[in-house]
Amino acid sequence: ELCRWKEPNRIEQMNQDIKLLGCFCGILSCYFVYGFLQERVYNTTYDGEKFDDTTVLLIISQLFNIVFSALWLTYRGGRVSYQIIPYFPQAISSLGSTFMSHTAMQSIYYPVAVVSRSCKPIAVYIVGTICGIRTFSTKKFSFISMITLGVGMFIMQGSKAKGESTVYGITMLCLSLFCDGLTGVFQEFLRREEMISDNLSIFKTRKPTSEELMLYTNTWSILILLLKLVLGGGALDGFHFISRHPLVLSHILILALSGAMGQTFIFYTIANFGSLKCSIVTTTRKFFTILISVLYNGDTMSVTQMVSMVIVFGGLILDKLYGK
Repeated sequence: ELCRWKEPNRIEQMNQDIKLLGCFCGILSCYFVYGFLQERVYNTTYDGEKFDDTTVLLIISQLFNIVFSALWLTYRGGRVSYQIIPYFPQAISSLGSTFMSHTAMQSIYYPVAVVSRSCKPIAVYIVGTICGIRTFSTKKFSFISMITLGVGMFIMQGSKAKGESTVYGITMLCLSLFCDGLTGVFQEFLRREEMISDNLSIFKTRKPTSEELMLYTNTWSILILLLKLVLGGGALDGFHFISRHPLVLSHILILALSGAMGQTFIFYTIANFGSLKCSIVTTTRKFFTILISVLYNGDTMSVTQMVSMVIVFGGLILDKLYGK
């Protein structure tokens, strides 16, 4: 009887593992292409000019995300709702993290910036624990720290950049990580079954699907960006550049397509596995992107990079086996 009871659970867990692996491969491949296309957009010279309007690029990309997720939601038999208020906090915290991170990069030592990019899982863990949205074991924290340390070591190795960090840069970096943690908290809030009740039906009537998370989060994000574009001045500069050089629009649309596909995998991971698991996936994605590049180019890995590989894979294996 016990064996018969355990077997379906084992099969279900295997199916979940396969889905998570599929999400990881999807995120890895889509953002590998995204990084290449983004570099092309910013580095290509269009009749002697270069495109540098990040806000316009984000607006076009998020508009593409909205259309992509709305079509996918309709295809899945869903219906677009106007109850988007619950999605505002995670949209503004996510944009806040991006803004503060870009600001911090201008005022901190490059290796510090590199290591900080791999600290998102720790930020999600700590802020989520403080807010009481989820509780994890100390072993889980240890394994996440191993992964973060390994990724940071691997990415930072070989950096020749020099500079110094200012108090302002460190402050913005810490606030960026705090916003990452808040984003995870808000995402978990939307996923919690106990919050779905008649008393809260004004805000949320049921657990959202990945398509709804993607659609409504991007809706708020584009509204906030449009407001920033109007209030910040120079609202039409980026669009004037596109009108003068139509080729850049085709590059941006291809970039937006790969980004929308990548976001589909990200929000599926969030909706089905949680924000912490998603942060671990996106962090290790950076590690594997660089590892693939090193192997493809035939570069020799340093001792530090080899040690960091052992740490990353050790953390991933231990987290899978014991990180409950």
